[in-house]
Amino acid sequence: SNIQIYLLPIKPVKVDNLSVDSCWFSAPVFLTGQQLKLNVRLKNSGNSSFEKVPLSLILNGRQRAISSASIPANQSKLIDLSFNLDEAGLKQGYLEISDYPVTFDDKMFISFKVKPEIPVMIINGHSSNPYLQALFEGDSAVRLNSVRLEQLDYSTINASSLVILNHLESISSGLADALKRFVESGGSLLLVPEMDAPDLNSYNTLLRMLGANTFDKLDTMASRVDYINADHPFFEDVFEEIPDNIDLPFVNKHYRIDQRVTANRDILFSMPNGGVFLSVTRYGK
Repeated sequence: SNIQIYLLPIKPVKVDNLSVDSCWFSAPVFLTGQQLKLNVRLKNSGNSSFEKVPLSLILNGRQRAISSASIPANQSKLIDLSFNLDEAGLKQGYLEISDYPVTFDDKMFISFKVKPEIPVMIINGHSSNPYLQALFEGDSAVRLNSVRLEQLDYSTINASSLVILNHLESISSGLADALKRFVESGGSLLLVPEMDAPDLNSYNTLLRMLGANTFDKLDTMASRVDYINADHPFFEDVFEEIPDNIDLPFVNKHYRIDQRVTANRDILFSMPNGGVFLSVTRYGK
């Protein structure tokens, strides 16, 4: 009762702040001679607008790209930075803006590795696929490793960027586990099923492990692919142009693919009856 309390309202000092919120690359693989696009999101956390704020990218001590942006109050803005990769190796650097007085969030450090070539592994069943061989052997950016299933060392799978299962009669539980770890850590997997009495249960076990749709029964009805999802990032830099009368594949027989799983899945090619010819599913990294 002898203490008097006085409550004084204290208003905080208004501080406007601009920060580098996040960044990511448009392409998953980095090669020498390639033009990369780095997407950068800047965030304005204050009540005042920022005008023509400079943004620069420094890699290995060199400025590789520069841009500027005007960002309204309490909003974010996405900026594209494009630059060419002239040599392989580890790239380390940072994105930087100039913002006062809060400066601790004005830099975002990044690192990535540019490979001199893309390692691709084809795991073959009874025989190799001449079309896959012809596709990759003529590409100087690809280091191709074609191996028979019975000669496969599972420990070598993670050294690849892409693994292709070519006409395997079955997929063992050990191989399925190795492929699941490979995809989870960022590898890409392409399944080309065996057409003559494969063990579809083993295929579908792997597909379910990866959160993908499974194979159904064999469809022997001849059909033509009539749709290509050309705007999908999968086809980026693949075509110079797509004509109206594009010659899409003709299918003599194929395994139907169920479509129960729609999350993280995109259709790349489809047929007139709505059947899926080729789809891509994202899992892990």
